[in-house]
Amino acid sequence: MTISLDRFRGLMLGISVGDCLGRAVEGHRRVADSYIDEVLSSTAPSIYTDDTAMTLGLARSLVESDGFSGSDMAMRFARD
Repeated sequence: MTISLDRFRGLMLGISVGDCLGRAVEGHRRVADSYIDEVLSSTAPSIYTDDTAMTLGLARSLVESDGFSGSDMAMRFARD
């Protein structure tokens, strides 16, 4: 399966934005409706978690290794 660069960028952006928006409520069973309004009206910088960092490491490894390389991925996860 081939994925276009635009779709890949959209995928990575969606992962990152979702991670930033959900960071403060990760693990909560329910989130108050007001949370969404607070997040959308906030001007504070967004911070991503280790989930996004690991996803970026995986993507870089897959691209730079031209496929899966367990040793390259392990090195990136340990380093980053």
